[in-house]
Amino acid sequence: MRDSKCEEIRIVLGAVADKVFRAKKAEEFLRGEKVTDAMIEEAGKRASQEAQPITDVRSTSEYQKSDD
Repeated sequence: MRDSKCEEIRIVLGAVADKVFRAKKAEEFLRGEKVTDAMIEEAGKRASQEAQPITDVRSTSEYQKSDD
């Protein structure tokens, strides 16, 4: 953070794809912007859209992608 703006960020997701990965679209959305609660919520939505869950012993991919 610099001057209330996100200068650099890394968002890493696990257990929502076949391997751990960075949510680069969500990172780009926040980079250079003033961080607010609304911005964080939107970045979370964007990160969830990048997720590619698989069906495994824990649950189905459909369940992992649901908003419930």
